Formats: sequence, structure tokens, C-alpha cells
Amino acid sequence: MNPQFIPIARVIAPWGVRGEVKAEPLTDFRERFARGETVYLRDSPLIIESSKPRVNVFILKIASIDSRDEAESIRGMALEIPSSELHSLDEGEYYHFQITGLKVFSSKGEFLGQVSGVIQTGSNDVYEVSSDSGKKFLIPATDEVIKSIDIAKGCMIIELLEGLI
Repeated sequence: MNPQFIPIARVIAPWGVRGEVKAEPLTDFRERFARGETVYLRDSPLIIESSKPRVNVFILKIASIDSRDEAESIRGMALEIPSSELHSLDEGEYYHFQITGLKVFSSKGEFLGQVSGVIQTGSNDVYEVSSDSGKKFLIPATDEVIKSIDIAKGCMIIELLEGLI
């Protein structure tokens, strides 16, 4: 991933025969998929010609992708925006890409691993943490567990509650 571009959707599959694609959104800002918006594919700007929201996906027609074969050729690829176009978030809110990769420490200073993924559950996110030994565990993104996040330093401090890991 180019750090100057942030993924906002993943192309899941072609849709029909005219170049439309089914895309899984990776952003809460649904307006990113409106007709006329610019997205980037491999650092190249493309215009969304049409957008149809469905349950958990969008059916998109992207300029210059005009056949099922062309749509198939971008399966699995990310639709991105420049990082300069990110919306500002409130204090204590973070984009998933900012959380992924953070080093995780206990409140006592013990290194526990790195955030390897973010799972959206509906009530709160859950951070998947991978230890150096290859073990994985899940950390709920709640105030009770997450004590601090420092994006600049690349670390997260958590309270190890009984039975958490």
C-alpha cells in the first residue's frame, strides 16, 4: 500500500457484463462512493460513474472499466483516496489503518505484540493482536481495556483484565 493513499473499498468481484464491480466499503463515510467522486486504483484517478448501495457492499461503475474482463482484472484490489482527503476525527477516534501495526504493551510495561487487524462488531471494535511467538488474541476497544493510544510513538497501552489473554 502506498502510504500517501488510504484504501476506502476492496473490489470483491465483477457485477454483470458492463464493467460494474461489487465493492466492500472500508470506510464509514459512504459519500465517498457517490456518483462523480474520484477514487484511485494503482495511484491512477478514476471517476465513479454510478453507485448502487446494497447490504454491506456497493455496486460501482468506474470510468474506463467497461467489460466483465476489465472488472475481473481488478478483483481484490483497493480503491483508494489520497491521505490528504481524510476527514478529521474527534479526539480519541482513529482510522483502522492507524491502529493496525501499533505495538501493544500492558500497563505494567510488558510487550504483548502488535495489532494485526481490526474487527468491527457493531458495539465496539476488537483489535487482533499477534505476539512474537505467533499467538493471537483479541482486545476489546473499550475504555476499560484501552488505556492510551499514541499514534506518533506507534504504541497502545492496555489493562490486562482477568482472562483477557
